[in-house]
Amino acid sequence: MAVDLNFFRSQTSQRIREEGRAEGFRRGIALSVLRLLDNRDVHLSEEARQRVLGCGDQELLLLWVERALTASDETELFEG
Repeated sequence: MAVDLNFFRSQTSQRIREEGRAEGFRRGIALSVLRLLDNRDVHLSEEARQRVLGCGDQELLLLWVERALTASDETELFEG
């Protein structure tokens, strides 16, 4: 029995894979923000942690990485 593999080469499957990679990249950045803050003993509220994890804006996440290097609380992280 032959299996049709055309879907896996289709534009739709390529788009789905790219979206998955982008989401994984954003998730990794968000986890990096939290890890940086945890390693620096900067504690975030659960609401703030969820805000970081739920952020879909890669540029904003990268900004938060930079701020996480020096922020002493969540206000400095989010408002700079």
